[in-house]
Amino acid sequence: MSKVLYHSKYVQLIVILLISCDLISQQFQNNDCERLFVEMSSLPLSERIYKLNDFEGTSECAENAANLLSKQAKIERDSLTLSKVYAIMAYRTNPRYSLFYADSLISISSKPSDYYFLEKHIIKGYVYYFLENPLAASHEFAKSYNLAKEYDDFDVEARSQIWIATTKEAQGGSAQALEIYFNALEDIENWKTTDIETKSELRSSVLQSIIVLELNRKNPVNAEYYLTQFKNILQFFPNEYQEQKSRMWDGKLAYLKEDYDTAYDILERELNTAHGSEKLDLLFTMGEIQGKKSNHLLMKQNFNRFDSVSVAFNLPPIPESKNVYHFLLNDAIKNNGKDKQLEYYDKLISIDSFLTANKNASDLIELPGYSIKDIRNERDKLINRSNKKDYGLIFFRDNHICNHSITYILF
Repeated sequence: MSKVLYHSKYVQLIVILLISCDLISQQFQNNDCERLFVEMSSLPLSERIYKLNDFEGTSECAENAANLLSKQAKIERDSLTLSKVYAIMAYRTNPRYSLFYADSLISISSKPSDYYFLEKHIIKGYVYYFLENPLAASHEFAKSYNLAKEYDDFDVEARSQIWIATTKEAQGGSAQALEIYFNALEDIENWKTTDIETKSELRSSVLQSIIVLELNRKNPVNAEYYLTQFKNILQFFPNEYQEQKSRMWDGKLAYLKEDYDTAYDILERELNTAHGSEKLDLLFTMGEIQGKKSNHLLMKQNFNRFDSVSVAFNLPPIPESKNVYHFLLNDAIKNNGKDKQLEYYDKLISIDSFLTANKNASDLIELPGYSIKDIRNERDKLINRSNKKDYGLIFFRDNHICNHSITYILF
C-alpha cells in the first residue's frame, strides 16, 4: 500500500512540475510580448516596424503587434509602414494568415512609386512555395519577372528568374531548372553595375542552386567546379550560414568521390548545426555511406534518426524519404515487425501522394522495381492478415461478447 501511495505522490509531483514549467514558459512568452509593446510604444510609427521585424517571440504576439501597427498606419495614412507590416508578416506569420498579408500587400502596391511594386509577386510566390504549392508560386514569380523586365529592374528580374528555376526543380523539372540557372548566371555576369555586393549575392544564389542540383544528379565534376566559384565569393563576402552549407557540400562531394570516411566525418560534424530538410538530407547521406560500407546497423540508425527528426519537426518529405522508408520497411519485414510494417507502408503512400502532387516528372520519384501500387497491395495484405488474426480474439465471457478493437490498424 505504501508503494502505491509513494507512486501516486511521485506522479503528482511530476504533473505539478510539468504544469509549473508550462506556466513559466508562458510567462516568458508574455514578458517578451509585453516588452515588444513597451519598446514599440516609445518609438515613432516609422521605426516601430524594425522592432516587429526583429521580434523572435510567438506568431500570436507578432500578429497582435502587426494589427496595431497596421491600424495606426491606416489612421496616419502611412502607406510605406503599412506595406512593410504586410511584407514582414507574409514571411513570418502562421501559414494560415501569410497569404492574407501577401494579398493585402499586392492590393496597396499598384503604382510604380509604391515601395513593393516590383517585389510584391516575389513575396506572394515565396509564400506559396513554402505552403508547398510550387505551381501557384511559379505563376507569381513569372508575374514578378515580367514586371521587372517591363520596368528594367535587373535585381528583381534575376531574383524572379532564380525562383522560377527553384519552383521548376520542386516540380521535378531539374533539367529545365538547370537551364534557367545557367541563363540567370550568364545574365548576372553580363550585368553592368557598380553594385558589386548585390551582383555577388545574386551570383551566389544561383551557384548554390546549381551545386545542389549537380550533387543530386551525382555529377561531382560539375558540382566541384561551381562549389569552387561559390567559395571564391565567400572569401570576399563571408557568411557563416553559407560557409556551413559549403562544408556540407564538401561532405556530399566526398561521398560521390567514394571517400566515405572523410564524407561521414564532415557530415556528422555539421549535423548538429543543420536544420529542417538540410538535416534530413545529411542523415540520408550518412545512412547511404554506411550502406556502401555494408554496415547495416549504422545505416538503420541513421535512417531511424531521419524518421525521428521528420516526425518531431513535422517536416515535409524530401525525394530521398522514399528510399529511407523503403529500407526501414524491408527491415521490418525481415524482422517480422507487423506494426512497423504498417507504419512504413502508410508513410510511403503518404510520401508518394505528397511528391506526386508537387512534381511533374513522376519517374524521378518512383523507386526502381517497387511501385506505389505494390506498396498499397502489400499494405492491404498485411491489414487483411492482421484482421483475420484479430477476429480470433472474439470470445464469450459472462455471457457477453468481448471484441478486441482493431481500430488502430485502420488509421
